[in-house]
Amino acid sequence: MAEGRDAPSGKQTRVFHVRGMHCPNCELLVERKLSHRKGVQSVAASLATGEVRLECDGAVPTVDELNCLFAADGYTFSERPGAWSQPVRERLAAVAVAVVGIALFLGLSRLGLGRLADVRSAASLPAMLTLGLLAGVSSCAALAGGIVLSLAKQWARAYPGQGSARQRVEPAVLFSCGRLASYAGFGALLGGIGASLRLSPGLSSGIGVLASLIMITLALQMLGARLPRWLQVRAPRRLALLSLREPGSLRFLMPFAAGAATLLLPCGFTLTAEGLAILAASPLQGALTMGAFALGTVPMLFAIGLASTQLIATPRLSAHFQRVAAILVMFFALYNLNAQANALGLPSLSDVSLSHARPPAGTVGLAGLGLPTGQAQVFSSLPTPAAGAASTGQSDLSLPPVVGGVQVLKMDASASGYTPSHLIVRAGIPVRWEIRDTGTSGCTNSLVARGLFPGRVDLQPGSTTVKEFTPPKPGRYKFSCWMGMVSGVIEVVPQA
Repeated sequence: MAEGRDAPSGKQTRVFHVRGMHCPNCELLVERKLSHRKGVQSVAASLATGEVRLECDGAVPTVDELNCLFAADGYTFSERPGAWSQPVRERLAAVAVAVVGIALFLGLSRLGLGRLADVRSAASLPAMLTLGLLAGVSSCAALAGGIVLSLAKQWARAYPGQGSARQRVEPAVLFSCGRLASYAGFGALLGGIGASLRLSPGLSSGIGVLASLIMITLALQMLGARLPRWLQVRAPRRLALLSLREPGSLRFLMPFAAGAATLLLPCGFTLTAEGLAILAASPLQGALTMGAFALGTVPMLFAIGLASTQLIATPRLSAHFQRVAAILVMFFALYNLNAQANALGLPSLSDVSLSHARPPAGTVGLAGLGLPTGQAQVFSSLPTPAAGAASTGQSDLSLPPVVGGVQVLKMDASASGYTPSHLIVRAGIPVRWEIRDTGTSGCTNSLVARGLFPGRVDLQPGSTTVKEFTPPKPGRYKFSCWMGMVSGVIEVVPQA
């Protein structure tokens, strides 16, 4: 509710309610713009309360004047709270558009496009460029693309859409330049001093979880949620003020730094590029390898950044796009959290499909996990049970053969996943896990199985990689690609 009073000095103080502020930088923008208005002595904007407090020497701006002043920024002022109503039709439209985008992303991710890029230890720069292009429409869309969407409104504020063509594309260009610079620089380091700089799976997953939590917070802020100040994602006030200055200042730093920071995001495609940069054994070749990969991801990320900034800067479309972007950012964050849970061996939504699988007709039973006959070739040579024999979860048919005191597991790895994805072994007996690479992608070419063995297993295209371990106590152990996007289960049962 607005309040007004006349101070002894003739000054007036009034509180307005504002819709459209979604991040702490919005506070700075509103304060900066109003502080330049004639007669305004002080201004304080609060994201937590959705209010702006004005102290003026003389007449206080009217609601209509404020709405006109901030029309291009997407902020709406009112003298009373809850003065705005959002039609249900607009909400449903935003959800529908977001669902279409999510379906498109999931569809592309299931196509196994990674098999189109034959990236080997002697990969050429065109092959690395192709790998980057494929990453741009798959994992990068969920990781770096989600960050681009969440930063779109800040970019639109610092680079107004009514500016020149150069100003409109500047944030997307700077983001891409930062990404290219960091990847090329890190590639040079890897090529020069070897594999010691590679992040461990645990640390990479931790970075992924942190990035996802930040994305969730940003999505809630974009949807207008009132979050405690300690939970709000905000840049240091001095740095944020610099980013809002006129052209020629340090405002370029924010998108450039955001692009450079994407190097730390966990991505199996990036892991592939890093491995090849290490094998290059040359700072120059390592920089070219990583740089070519990053260049391949630029078209999609540049398009996302440019389109989002333009849509946010258009008053008529800003509110609609912000709702759609918030839903997409939330989805990408949850998608990434689920993937990191897989990589860490923790419970995830992926477990639902694994635990509810049932063996269809013609299945060689893998402990009731529903493995079709065509996927169970490793067990096809075992004798079928006699008529009337009991079928149990720990039947000999469900267990791998033991050769020389070692259980032999065989699995194929492709760009679309692992076959079979459900395996069963006996506890306490050594296992020889033979994994044949039939054309993996940058995600599936390395897998982890926390609880069964440390580290990761790197696969080689066209070759069979062997991993030996001894299963500990009985239980269900998850394995997944290094990014956690594709997962499976190894069930350990007691010895008979």
